[in-house]
Amino acid sequence: MSIQMSPYMREFSQMASPLRGDSAFSQILRLAGKVSGDWQDFLSFARWAGVDDFASEDMAPFTNDQGKKVDSLQKRFARAICREAVAKAPDPQWDRGLIDWGRDFLKQSLQDDPNDQWLNYYQSKLHLADGEVDLAIQRLAPVLRMQFRTAWTWALLGDILEGTRRERVLSDRAMERIQTDIDGTKVSNPSSDSRSVRQKGTN
Repeated sequence: MSIQMSPYMREFSQMASPLRGDSAFSQILRLAGKVSGDWQDFLSFARWAGVDDFASEDMAPFTNDQGKKVDSLQKRFARAICREAVAKAPDPQWDRGLIDWGRDFLKQSLQDDPNDQWLNYYQSKLHLADGEVDLAIQRLAPVLRMQFRTAWTWALLGDILEGTRRERVLSDRAMERIQTDIDGTKVSNPSSDSRSVRQKGTN
C-alpha cells in the first residue's frame, strides 16, 4: 500500500495548495483516512494536510440514505490520526517527532471533544502503552459505560488489568477503581471476558 500511495500523495502535496478548502481536497483526505491503517506514510501526510482545510460541508455531520447520523469527514480523519499515532507509539523505530505530534493532536482533540468515545479509547490505549494503568482505567471507564456490551472495550480492559493482577486475581485497588469509575456497573471478571474475546479472534 505504501509503495502505491506515497508517490501519488507526494505529487498531490506539490500542487494541492490552491485546493485547500475545496471538496477535491476533502476527498483526497477521505481516501487517505480510509487506508491509514495500511499506509506507512499516513501520519506524515496528515501532519502536512492538517484538519482545518476540509470543505465546509465536510466539517459537519450528516444523515446518510438509511437515516443514520454520520460524523463529519473532518472528525473521522482526526480520529484516524489519533488511532495511528497510538498504534505506533510503542514502536521505537517510528519517527518520534511524528509520534509526539500525534500525541499532542490527541490531547488537543480530547480538549475540544472530551466525551468522544473513540478519543477516550485511544487515550486509554496510550496510557497503557506508557505503563499508566490507573489513568488507562479512568479513560476507559466512560467508554465502558457507553459500550458495555461490545467486545473491544472488555478486551482493552483485560489488557490493562494484566498489570494489576497475579494468577488471575484482580488487585483490590484496581477493582475498586473500576467499580467507582463505571458508576456502579457490576464487573464480575472482565479479564476472563476479554480473554475469551481474544480467543475468538475479536478485536
